[in-house]
Amino acid sequence: PHHRPAELDADLARLREAGADSNALVVQARALVLAGRDREAVDLLSSKGRRTHFSTLFWLGAAYWKLGRLAEARVVLQDARRLNPHLAKHAARLPGLADFLASVAPESGGDRARLGYELATHLLTVAEIETLVRAYRFRRAAAEYEALLAAVTSGTRKADIAARLPEVRAMAAALDRIVAAVNRGQPRLKARVGGADLTLQKADEAAFDFTIPKGSGRFPWAFVGPAALLDMVSSCAAPPDDLFGLACVAWEAGEPDLAVKTFEEAAKHRPELRPAVAAFVARQRGIPVPAGGFALHQGRYVTPEEKARLSEGLVLFEGRWVTPKDRAQLARGLVRAGDRWVAGDEAELLRLGFRRHRGEWMSPGDYEALRGTWAEAWTADTAHFAIRTNQGEAFARDLASLLEAAWQDMHAVYGDGPKLKEKVAVLAFRTFEDWRTWCRDNRQEASLNAAGLARSDAGTVAGWNKSRNEQQFLQTMVHETAHLFWNRLAPAARTPSWYAEGMATEFEGFDWTGKEWRWDHVADTRVAFIRGAVKGRRQLPLQDLFGGDALALINSDMSRALLFYAQCWSVVHFLRTTDNPKWRAAGEAYRKELAAGGTRGLPHFLGDTAAFEKDWMAFVAGM
Repeated sequence: PHHRPAELDADLARLREAGADSNALVVQARALVLAGRDREAVDLLSSKGRRTHFSTLFWLGAAYWKLGRLAEARVVLQDARRLNPHLAKHAARLPGLADFLASVAPESGGDRARLGYELATHLLTVAEIETLVRAYRFRRAAAEYEALLAAVTSGTRKADIAARLPEVRAMAAALDRIVAAVNRGQPRLKARVGGADLTLQKADEAAFDFTIPKGSGRFPWAFVGPAALLDMVSSCAAPPDDLFGLACVAWEAGEPDLAVKTFEEAAKHRPELRPAVAAFVARQRGIPVPAGGFALHQGRYVTPEEKARLSEGLVLFEGRWVTPKDRAQLARGLVRAGDRWVAGDEAELLRLGFRRHRGEWMSPGDYEALRGTWAEAWTADTAHFAIRTNQGEAFARDLASLLEAAWQDMHAVYGDGPKLKEKVAVLAFRTFEDWRTWCRDNRQEASLNAAGLARSDAGTVAGWNKSRNEQQFLQTMVHETAHLFWNRLAPAARTPSWYAEGMATEFEGFDWTGKEWRWDHVADTRVAFIRGAVKGRRQLPLQDLFGGDALALINSDMSRALLFYAQCWSVVHFLRTTDNPKWRAAGEAYRKELAAGGTRGLPHFLGDTAAFEKDWMAFVAGM
């Protein structure tokens, strides 16, 4: 540990100047964790560290663990263990971490190559399925999980999916019951959406038709909040399992009070659900189910140890138990001096993560909770962008610098770009609930299942943290910005979906060198999907690729959509970087054709499509 903060800051500055790879980032993060500056370590590694680098995952997981963000720590450390089975030896460096690791299941099953493929693709795959859950497409989500369960070889991943499936099936059963009641007209169900009272007339698993006093319409089920769903299912005399499923929905939508109330109602009528409730809560918190299960305390599920401290009148504040009065003082940045509370040293408070907001000091947890709401989101202005995000303060800074660098890279790749009359509005939402509200208010319901969109007409780029991974969130925002860049650069273009997505996905290929963002245009999260498909001869026929529609696939076929994006990227990247002058010339001619508003497809410029496909497949196989 570094006991001299000023010297640590100087050492970190030297490391930032000298470092340009993952090992240099890890050295910085390790120093921060050992010095107790865990939030800074998370900020550094979550957006800039490589998720295929063991030490990055280890120190990121350790920082999450020290901050009490145990669910996130568990996910990261599981991936670290897959890269290095001797994780426990490294954990011995930090007192207490080895005990936590004992609850992180070791990997089992599957050959090394297959496990590597699953590690590279699982995060995006599960993110797509969980988006179906958040959008209330429960039947599709259950079917996707069933297919994934049959496909994965990792014992740990199988266990995770097997634990999740019953919850999603219960959600699906609840929605099925509501749909059936709507179509019977008995009872007549109502819902409140966006301030309007709707009477439901007809429904299917995706959406419902409704009437209002002065009109009618159709909304996706995702526009209905968990409370309204629970009201409807309760009107249908639903069994406890349905209530259990919708309680999971409420918890995941950020309504734990409603979830706990519903869990208790379900378990009262069917006590056999108690283990399932405990397992769900444990996974959400990132801890094992305590012996004897969770205790209910003032509407919250707590461990027996937590209940004992709470019963003493204590509250948890920044990792320690204090009295409510002391918490109020500590949260304002005060420190105890004898029997008095005095103002803390400003530099020390800032180092500990305290921030001034509206003239008052706020603790890190309170500040992040407040600014994590969209109404209080962080903002950042750059030369080309007006950014708003509730993902985090460090994320806002990273996004601002990244988008400016990306804009310059887009100029370098495609020539002089569009001249903006006003800054691009960039909206980066932390949660699906924020994204859903924006989509509803802006009539973008078709994009609910997507990670983001670009509205060239409105000069807006919007996206959300679909995978709960800040690196991929940054990639999403750059991807959507690339769409807007191209649409403004070539307003006459009628760009087919495959080429638009391929171009945008190229700009997901960036890294932090330690000093700046740099692009190699290799979208690492996409490589495994297309390489695996080509190896197994499962790639899309080029004719199907050229005629595909990304949004339609997102809304209909998750697995095909993931392959579509990966294959689009690989074809565009091959056209732009191949050593074969014929294919490069064809790619350039096609881009100019599109920019001019032309309609001739890529095959016109390729000539021999079969030869092109053969060379492209060899390129992918060699990646």
